Amino acid sequence: DTNYISLSRDPNPSIYPSIHSFFTMGEPTTTNAKITKPLSLPIKGKSDWRDYRPLLLPNGATLMLVRDSQSKTTAMSVCVNVGASSDPRALSGLAHFCEHMCFLGSEAYPGENTYKKYLSAHGGKSNAATSMSYTTYK
Repeated sequence: DTNYISLSRDPNPSIYPSIHSFFTMGEPTTTNAKITKPLSLPIKGKSDWRDYRPLLLPNGATLMLVRDSQSKTTAMSVCVNVGASSDPRALSGLAHFCEHMCFLGSEAYPGENTYKKYLSAHGGKSNAATSMSYTTYK
């Protein structure tokens, strides 16, 4: 199961040093996120102006950095290769239930709406969707 993460526009370099180095076309310099190996570039159409940098992380997840110099926002999404068709017969709706559970709290954001409040205070928002094959978190 491969995770897909995408970003657009230059993020704050002090918060995301390895991602910032991609956008400045330098090599990653952070020690927090060791990248195991670069992957092959995706095939782009002639009218695609974005820059792509796919990487394989030590945990086996695929990271896809996307630079869109025309965008005025920064975005991130994670796509998990599990959807409604992966639900066991006895637990119909499990993938959708897990999607909602991810926003109910964590160690870093323990309250039910703490994460959403944090994003909102910084001009952001979150959402998720479960299809038959994938669950996407934005």
